[in-house]
Amino acid sequence: MGDAAPLTVHAGTLLIDGGYRTDALTGLTTQANPGASGNAGPLVVQVDGLLELRNQAEIASSTFGGGDGGAVAVRAGEIRLTGAPDIGPRTRIRAGAEPGSSGAGGPLSVTAEGLLELRQGGQITSSTFAAGPAGAVEIVAGALRIDGRHAPILGDTAVSTGIFSQSHPQATGDGGDVRLRVAGLLEVLNGAEISSATGGPGTAGDLAIAAGALRLDGGESGRATGLASTAEPGSSGSGGKIKVTTAGLLEVLNGAQIVSSTLGAGTAGDLAIAAGALRLDHGGGIASAALFDPSRPEPTLAGNAGDVSVWVREQAILRNAALISSQTFTQGRAGDITLTAAGLLEVLSGAGICLSAGGHRSQRFTALVQCAQHGIDFAAFPLRGQWDSEGQRIPRKIADAIRSPAFDDNVAALDRVALSRGLDTRAMVEASVMDAA
Repeated sequence: MGDAAPLTVHAGTLLIDGGYRTDALTGLTTQANPGASGNAGPLVVQVDGLLELRNQAEIASSTFGGGDGGAVAVRAGEIRLTGAPDIGPRTRIRAGAEPGSSGAGGPLSVTAEGLLELRQGGQITSSTFAAGPAGAVEIVAGALRIDGRHAPILGDTAVSTGIFSQSHPQATGDGGDVRLRVAGLLEVLNGAEISSATGGPGTAGDLAIAAGALRLDGGESGRATGLASTAEPGSSGSGGKIKVTTAGLLEVLNGAQIVSSTLGAGTAGDLAIAAGALRLDHGGGIASAALFDPSRPEPTLAGNAGDVSVWVREQAILRNAALISSQTFTQGRAGDITLTAAGLLEVLSGAGICLSAGGHRSQRFTALVQCAQHGIDFAAFPLRGQWDSEGQRIPRKIADAIRSPAFDDNVAALDRVALSRGLDTRAMVEASVMDAA
């Protein structure tokens, strides 16, 4: 059986409006049907000006058979995706390997010369529900704004707004990598996310994000906001790595996070952050965690947390309960943390750098904090009352910066604390978590 023909659309401007209908799809689609061995045709959309999708409209390619899904390539001067405010299914550009298929999902590329905007449940997604892998996602934009404010509500849950790659629980294929290049400002706001995840044996895709500047801000949404890679409960595949590079300021505010986590047997992905300047404030965080899945009877099968590396060319500010951390609440290991700032590093008002473990066996991990020029300022920290393995109180300047809380019946001890006096700008801590029994 042969491949399907390509579908190509070229317009000056293009509006696709679903009109709030739930009984029919509105949009542009190609697919490989069930039982077909041929590939779905490529889907190409070229718009000189504004491309707008709203109220459950879609541009999509998928496979339900043995052939691969078609490549989706969307290019426009500006692109706007707006979900329906009161009803469920999302407005989206997507590629997928659907249940029962064996082919791969097609690659998905979106290019906006100016602003690319996703709001109120607008999505760009790549997924697999089957044996084939999900396609890679590549996005290039002059500026990118993703805002979850006023997203549609299904039951008690807001429809997700953002860019997603997913290997679903019934899938054995891997999730697709997500690559973003934004010349100017990239904003992820009010419950929006850029994420990859695995719910089964497949590996979650990696996230690679390069932007002129990046702002992650949870606002008052109370919902998860930011960049995330997750190995979900019941999964055995590993989470994806997250790499973020900004020429200018990276801000993580109001509970937003850059986070990799595992609630399954696979490991969480490593985090690598390089920024011109860094501001974490009001609960913003950079974290990797191995979390306990209460549905698993044997927590010893849990995977490890990832390493966290943060490099800042200029000033780095952590304040108001902001946190850089690698933590484990299971038998998995915490990762190492490396934070390097070429300018002044300020850690103030309840913020911190945290290594912790809550499992039931000995673990060792290391945090390295260094500042090349201006030193490290931890003066505003409250005293936390930690002691080293000799029973001596750890000097306040170090203890207040590195937090190693004990969980359950475990004892957290810092067994070596060293401050290099050469430049007076470097602190290194090795921490051991020992079984209290």
